Amino acid sequence: MWQWIFLVVAALSLQSNAATRDDLKANVKTLVRQLDGSILSDRDQAERALIELGPKILPLLPKAAPRTSAEVKQRVARVRQSLQKAAAISNSKASLITLQVKNTRLSKILTSIEKQTGNRIIDTRQIFGHSTADPRLSANFDKSPFWPTLDQIMDEANLTVYPFSNQGAIELVKRHDETYERYGKASYSGPFRFEAVRVTATRGLRNSANSTLQVVLEVAWEPR
Repeated sequence: MWQWIFLVVAALSLQSNAATRDDLKANVKTLVRQLDGSILSDRDQAERALIELGPKILPLLPKAAPRTSAEVKQRVARVRQSLQKAAAISNSKASLITLQVKNTRLSKILTSIEKQTGNRIIDTRQIFGHSTADPRLSANFDKSPFWPTLDQIMDEANLTVYPFSNQGAIELVKRHDETYERYGKASYSGPFRFEAVRVTATRGLRNSANSTLQVVLEVAWEPR
């Protein structure tokens, strides 16, 4: 019985998402038509309304066709430019996380982070033969940047990031006992995380010009 209930809920959720996308598409289409209206104030209002819908409508904006009026071409171009700028600004900032939980399963915390940030997080411990325990954690973050927040949660759960992921996601694996904790070892800038993972210094005993210093950096970014 519970399986049937789950399937019904899942189906309704998919239908709701599809309806939302269809509504947005129809709204954009209506506003684009209004860009060619006979009243200037209506055209201006439609242009503002398109911009207020945000960068998510960029794929829905029409491409200029031979029969497209100059007015619509010009206004759609302005809308597209404004939304692209907004998207660029948004992507250059760190995602923010708000979490106030106590004695909550790690899996539930990671799901909440995914929903808030759009960053996929995959627990790949089983693939590497690691324990897949789902510990209970407490967290108190208020609009905290993504990477330092995730680092602290991973430290609490004895996890780290698998650096060779090719799935467009953050893959979590067990942190080995000899590996340092992540938080406090990195620098953060917007959606990026920088950590020095190796420093090698050599000194030329015959010729000081042969002395070298090499620093190996690991650079990570939010997969969104």
